[in-house]
Amino acid sequence: MKKLRQIAIAITFCFSLMPLITFGKNIFIQNENLEPIKGASVTTYNNQMDSLGHFMSAEDGLCNILITQTTTNLIIEHPEYSSRLVNLSSSFNDTITLMKNSVSLKEIVVNGDLMTQHLTHQSYKIPLTSMEKYSNFFQSLNEIPNLVVLGSGALFYEGNQNVVLLLNGVETTQIELSSLSKDDIKNVDIYQTPPARFASQGAASVINVITKSSLTGGNISINANQSFYPLKGDNSMAMFYNYKRSRFSLIFNNENQHYRKYSLDEQLNYSHDNTTYEKIKEGQDSKSHNDENNLSLSFQNNKADSYLYNLNIGAGINHEKLTLAQNVISQQNETTLSATNNLSTGFKKIWIANYFEKNLGKESHSGIILGNVKWQRLFSNYTSSYKEFDSHNLPNINVGSNYKIRYDAIFCEAQYEFPSYSWGQLSIDAYNTYKYSKYLDYESPIFQKNNNFGTSIQLIGRKRKIIYQIEMGIRGYHTSSSSIEKSYNMWIPSPSIGIYYAPKRNLQFRINYDYIGDIPTIADLSETNQWIDTKLVYHGNSTLKPYKKHDLYITGVTNNKYLNLSLKLGYSYSPDRICNYFIDTENYVLETIVNLKHYSVLSSQLDFTIKPLGKNVWTIWSRVIGAKVHGRGENYKWDGYRFQWMMNSRINLKKWTFEIFYQYPGKIAEGQLIRPRAECWSIGALYRPIKDLSLGIDWFMPFGKSFNESERTVGSAIVQNFSQIRIKDRANMISVSLSWNFSFGKNQNRATPQFDNGDADSGLLKK
Repeated sequence: MKKLRQIAIAITFCFSLMPLITFGKNIFIQNENLEPIKGASVTTYNNQMDSLGHFMSAEDGLCNILITQTTTNLIIEHPEYSSRLVNLSSSFNDTITLMKNSVSLKEIVVNGDLMTQHLTHQSYKIPLTSMEKYSNFFQSLNEIPNLVVLGSGALFYEGNQNVVLLLNGVETTQIELSSLSKDDIKNVDIYQTPPARFASQGAASVINVITKSSLTGGNISINANQSFYPLKGDNSMAMFYNYKRSRFSLIFNNENQHYRKYSLDEQLNYSHDNTTYEKIKEGQDSKSHNDENNLSLSFQNNKADSYLYNLNIGAGINHEKLTLAQNVISQQNETTLSATNNLSTGFKKIWIANYFEKNLGKESHSGIILGNVKWQRLFSNYTSSYKEFDSHNLPNINVGSNYKIRYDAIFCEAQYEFPSYSWGQLSIDAYNTYKYSKYLDYESPIFQKNNNFGTSIQLIGRKRKIIYQIEMGIRGYHTSSSSIEKSYNMWIPSPSIGIYYAPKRNLQFRINYDYIGDIPTIADLSETNQWIDTKLVYHGNSTLKPYKKHDLYITGVTNNKYLNLSLKLGYSYSPDRICNYFIDTENYVLETIVNLKHYSVLSSQLDFTIKPLGKNVWTIWSRVIGAKVHGRGENYKWDGYRFQWMMNSRINLKKWTFEIFYQYPGKIAEGQLIRPRAECWSIGALYRPIKDLSLGIDWFMPFGKSFNESERTVGSAIVQNFSQIRIKDRANMISVSLSWNFSFGKNQNRATPQFDNGDADSGLLKK
């Protein structure tokens, strides 16, 4: 009996190890003529269609794959052949034959690092085993080379922050991507050159997340990051449900910031008529409250390679209240005065967005057309007051304002992408943004209308190792208001040229040129006097004219096992740039807005990630920015300098993640303002006890005194203005985080792939 027990235990132990057993298996991949296929991509999956591994066939067509007891399917892909799904049944044949595609797709290159290079974009498959090392799917985007997502949620791609996020081709948010189930992700497409509709809006790049098709069931996600003293957090809850072609989602998010030790220091110094005027306001500990809540509901219906429709409706409410206490010292008063500055802002918003995309013809042989319409209404209330009290605690200055704004906006766009040709990809885009705002105060109401519209045509082509992008567009602007006698109209050409040279698979050089312009706003044109100080007045400038801007950038990007790096050098020249300017008049010093005679920026930016162990277990990311700004007006000129440096280091283990962040107190130069960057640092840790659940803690500015942000005018300006915000509460702030994603009602075959065309992912934003 004892021996039988030992045998039973041994058998049970062996069966328990079976899922861990891994063995190699050679398969032979050939074409219809029985010739070996080199460079075929083989991905292994379990029965839930979660990717387990990725392999490539050699020159002789052989591919050695690793198989575990959970491996049930293979997907074999090659740009010149139709993809194939193979089930590892007992009758599985080691020889796999791929059929030739009906369409030549020479612009696609498949690499052995889970990336497929298309003409217009790169497509990445992130294995589920890699995603499970992160608290949520959005964080797992760190697996893509030159893409960095910090613990705070800040995202950088090749150093750019101006990145548009899409989910199945529809604009989305970090909150929604963080709430997705990792099991539902099919691939992630990266557009270094944005499609025409996003390029016309100034996007640097686009990230499109594609979910698996034929999903049934749903998931609920909770993502919370909250400090309780002070009260500061960013929290969301989402629910998704999939049924056949349809997808429903409900997302709620809340942001809160409640400070008790918030203060504002201000200093003003200028001279007029041989008299110097100086005022110093020393900030005292005050209260600042900010709460924002948003709720959105979405419905999406998607038939793979045919059409997609998405409807999103939502509402939001925000309230911000600031009560500032200050001590005022000026030359006109021998004693220190006390002052209070109260600000209350609240807004409510509602929106409805419709998106439709249609593939024309079989396998999009007649192109792709899409349309997008979004309407938004915003109600805003603004109340402010400023009081200075004399030695008897009586107000000798008591000013304030109160107004309401109703703002309506409609954004429409349409794009048509022609079928792919051997010489490249052509697309046409048209858009229109109409805004109407109604401003009411105690004296007189103001009505304002803005209409921005434009069209562009974009060509992306390839010649051997060179990819080129040419875009020609025209933009129109119309502005009218009851506060000015005439309306403003302008047409601006907006050409863009990009040349991409890739001598090696992991090395790329780019040069980009853009020409854009803009027109002054109604606020810029209004010449109503606003007294800032005894002899300092502000008003706009009705003689302002539109301005243009030339941007030239040279970029180098490389990545390998140990290093991801991007270096960007840029030059911007903007004649007639609109900028704040100071003029000494006969009666006072005037702060106004003018068209400068010259404004230029020479910049450089370096982003790199070091992986000392050759993988993302340990990463060290750093960003360095330097720039020189030169401005020249009618009466004086100035130079400004910019320097920023930040770094982040992360250790990503199976159950634990440790992260540290540091930002150097550099500075930013913009116009006549210098904005010193806040010095800050943080450390954090995350623990994942089970799949899709992580618990964390973050310590912001340990042993620090206060979080400081400030700005000042350049030294050559005739008015020296300095302001600094200090938040003592944020130093030594401890936050706790929770990320939990659980599924319900999921089908076992959640990801039946669509294999009608090997180029099903090379179109505009195809699913």
